[in-house]
Formats: sequence, C-alpha cells, structure tokens
Amino acid sequence: MKNTRIALGCDHAGLELKQHLKGLLLQQGLQVEDLGTHDGSSCDYPDFAHAVAAGVTEGRYDRGLLVCGTGLGMSYAANRHAGVRAALCTNEWPERITTPTCCAWARASSALAWRKRS
Repeated sequence: MKNTRIALGCDHAGLELKQHLKGLLLQQGLQVEDLGTHDGSSCDYPDFAHAVAAGVTEGRYDRGLLVCGTGLGMSYAANRHAGVRAALCTNEWPERITTPTCCAWARASSALAWRKRS
C-alpha cells in the first residue's frame, strides 16, 4: 500500500477538501501527486478530472482522487476515459466498498457535503 501512487485533482470548490485529504495521505506515507488546482480561482473541473484519469489509464498513478463541489462532475468527466471507474463517495460506506467490488480506480468526493458535516 505504501507504494501506491495517488493523483489528486480538484476544482476551486474542492480545494480545501483536497488539501485536507492530501495531508492525510502523506501522513500515511503514500506517494501523492497534486495535479491542481492550487488556488481558489474559478476553474473548469474537467481539466483536472481528465488529467487524473489520463494518468491512471496511462499507468503513471495507481489511483485517483477527485474533488469538486458535488463530486458528480468529476466522476462524469473521469468516467469518459476507457478503463477508469470513478465512483462518487460522499461518506465512508461507498469508499470502503468501491475498490474491492467495483474496480473503482478513481474516487470523486463532494466538497459541499464535507463542509456541511464539518
């Protein structure tokens, strides 16, 4: 698990959650590459979803983690890539079951749902 390469991507709405998740992954000793966005300026989520999904399909990363306002847009964009199965995860239950049962290589999370729970 420590050698797992994870690509992170988000839009401006997901920046805070992505930064939080990045810190948790690094604390666990995982290899993390942050593909952006890196500031709160308005941006287009598909640019980052496609970058993460392409990296996964090309074998540069083992897993992808995508964050936008709802998580839906990121999962839709990532799923356009052959071989990528992005699952929308809004709580712990889908996160636990997606990889072993659905071959989800990317996960999309909702920053808005996370903010409401925090």
